[in-house]
Amino acid sequence: MSSKGSKTRKGALGMALAAALTFLSRPSQQWEFYSLCALLFITLFYGLSGWATKKGLSFAETMGRTVILLCAVSCAVAIYAWQFRPGWHLTAEQEDGLSDAAKHIPKDVYILVELPENNIAGKGYGKEIMQVLKHNGANVNSITIFKGVGETPVGLVVSARFRGEAGFEAASYMHSKMLSLEIPATFQAGNNWSADASSFVIYVGSRPPD
Repeated sequence: MSSKGSKTRKGALGMALAAALTFLSRPSQQWEFYSLCALLFITLFYGLSGWATKKGLSFAETMGRTVILLCAVSCAVAIYAWQFRPGWHLTAEQEDGLSDAAKHIPKDVYILVELPENNIAGKGYGKEIMQVLKHNGANVNSITIFKGVGETPVGLVVSARFRGEAGFEAASYMHSKMLSLEIPATFQAGNNWSADASSFVIYVGSRPPD
């Protein structure tokens, strides 16, 4: 490897480190996120490419090492970027807690997860919650337009009709479980426009509270 090539690759690794550190600022726009992913991939791959283009290797060895390096860098960037993806996301502990909560919701109680119509981060968060509940046996549906709560809420609103009904009791349990998991949620009673005796609603807000 030439001295010039070595310096160039070291510079690329320096840029890869800078890109990795920039992720710590939690880019909120998708174009920023994907631009950083591309920059991190290119600079990291080039910075480590000396291993695959080392002198004395046969063509087959060079191609084999290139494929291995490509796969390794792709996996590393994907795993790293996943931790900093835009939006509002459940932690592993919160997923486990909601999984447990879903198993304690009676099978004859239905959950309606309502997503914010024009908020990508809120939609993604609501779908995460919906998938966790569904995969653990809860009866879940979803729509995308809020009904009866006015403006898009901040955080979550767990909403049910009247005390003593199965939907209300399940909603109260879900709300207390969310609070114990530090999922920002408020409780709303008297919802007779979207909930009935055997259902409750989770309204997903635009973002978590500050």
